[in-house]
Amino acid sequence: MKLEFLGTGAADYDLERDSALAEFRRFSSMMINDDLLIDPGPHIFHYAETFGKEHLFDNLKTVIITHSHEDHLDPESVKRLSALCPDCVFAGNAVSLEVLQTAGVEVNYRVLTPFERYEFGNAVIVPMYANHFTGRYDEQPLLYSVELEGKKLYYGADTGWLPAATWEYISTQQYDAMIFELTVGEASYDYRIFTHMGTDMLKIMLRTVTHRDRHYNATNFGCKFFTTHHARTLHPDHATLAAMLAPLNVLPAYDGFITEI
Repeated sequence: MKLEFLGTGAADYDLERDSALAEFRRFSSMMINDDLLIDPGPHIFHYAETFGKEHLFDNLKTVIITHSHEDHLDPESVKRLSALCPDCVFAGNAVSLEVLQTAGVEVNYRVLTPFERYEFGNAVIVPMYANHFTGRYDEQPLLYSVELEGKKLYYGADTGWLPAATWEYISTQQYDAMIFELTVGEASYDYRIFTHMGTDMLKIMLRTVTHRDRHYNATNFGCKFFTTHHARTLHPDHATLAAMLAPLNVLPAYDGFITEI
């Protein structure tokens, strides 16, 4: 399973203001192999153009959406993707569909139910509850479990502490890789800890998912750990961040980072 990070930043990055920064991070988005995209945000085509990958989305078959915040769901990006790949299936919660409909974007869309198993091509996708608030009480943001080519991936976009139901699901999945958001970093005082993760949370989460007993086995031995969704205002430069996370056996992803699991 190939993972390509198209963006690894949080919503406090600004394309017009910050793109000249040496370590500019686009809004968080990721491609799995060449046909599954997580979160069609407004920066995905900027990534393709900047990295000289004009055919990046040519084989796209499935787009899964975590929630309706504009850094994760951009109707114009969806419109462009749909034009490139008319048979592409978009999937997520009902509020994300409403956002697209309000913007006049018509696509082949499936509303997902948490903890149901869905087959998209060769991938099995299970949406899970996130601990995140979008400003709408009728929206349930989603996290995703992806099974493909005999490997399992946990993708955690915007979320704080995991809801109990989500933990009960992932606790026995034996993941080969887990991607955690790390918006808050070391700023444990920041108000965003109620809906995002910081380093203190990450440390506890890692101890929990790597603990094995007769009830819980969330990760395989050799599971790879990555972080994404790093806030511009709450993180140091990438080298410093990587050094800080190295003792935890965690690699912070960066825009353009490609790895295999």
